[in-house]
Amino acid sequence: MKFSAFNPFPVYGTEADPARWPVPPRYSAPGLAGDGLARAWELCDLADELGFDYVSVAEHHYHPRQMTPNPLLMAAALSQRLRSAGVAVLGVDLPLTNPLRTAEELAVLDVLTGGRLLVGLFRGAPNEFLAYGTDPYRSREAYEEALDLVRAAWTEPEPFAWIGRHHEYRTVAVWPRPVQQPHPPILVAGNTPATARYAARQRCRLGLSFVSAARAAALVAAYREEARAAGWEPTADDVLCRQFALVAPSDDEADGLVRRYGYGDLTAMRAVSDPRVSRELTRAFGGTAPSTVDVLPAGPMFVGSSATVTAQVRDFVTATGVGILDLAFNELNLPFAHARRSLELFGREVIARL
Repeated sequence: MKFSAFNPFPVYGTEADPARWPVPPRYSAPGLAGDGLARAWELCDLADELGFDYVSVAEHHYHPRQMTPNPLLMAAALSQRLRSAGVAVLGVDLPLTNPLRTAEELAVLDVLTGGRLLVGLFRGAPNEFLAYGTDPYRSREAYEEALDLVRAAWTEPEPFAWIGRHHEYRTVAVWPRPVQQPHPPILVAGNTPATARYAARQRCRLGLSFVSAARAAALVAAYREEARAAGWEPTADDVLCRQFALVAPSDDEADGLVRRYGYGDLTAMRAVSDPRVSRELTRAFGGTAPSTVDVLPAGPMFVGSSATVTAQVRDFVTATGVGILDLAFNELNLPFAHARRSLELFGREVIARL
């Protein structure tokens, strides 16, 4: 079993409505962003000290609870801070980026981390397509082509041309080669059966996020079945799941914190302020863009005292076959002190028990 600490680099103390996307820049008061970054680095350093296997970052736009428009920028800084933990970029939204630039920067990151890089290459959440005017109707096809291009850029030994439907480059010769050969592990989001099976056909790792144990088990089963049909057998490390975790000295205190601080910011990540735009994006995703209600369990997956959370984690892993848990400790609108304590209790007591 491996553990990753997800850090969204949130701003604390803003008066912005966390259930809104995008959040108007007028709420970005002087000093707030710098304070949020300083506290985020503190949690990253603590996770490394506590023995987490990875510290992870992700791409999101236009919201103060996730200040990572370019996760590779944060990952580069992490590569120079972390002494033992790997860096997990979970992930880059390929339809929003230049895939060759992404391939180059990730290759450099693999060198900077000494081969401790895990890469998530994602299509992106529906609201993210509004950030740069990306066409959501073409995003699936463009994403799959970009994934193939990134992998080719990492593995082809000679310069080559790429003439595709969505990307065209006359000369591709990415430097440097990644430390990990043939390339760093690639993780693909698989919160639907179709995407889970796609990950298996691509021989990529499977990434799940905020799903119930029953749903995770079904998706992992579909992934493993498709992998066997493709002639390979995934290991436990090939399946990662992101969940919330909140550890407190007692079950009662943990439950009280959940009731008080709730899910506001996650709802914002999955929602768009204009409902007409939200409906249009869902249609563009072929009706497969899950709502928060569809995906999330009734409450955070791992909540309680360290003993309770240990049992919850053990039961979840046994039921699903997930090998890496990517845990969000500071994304529940929690005040920083509670988020830090939760991370520390998990590292010192839950990981030790497991």
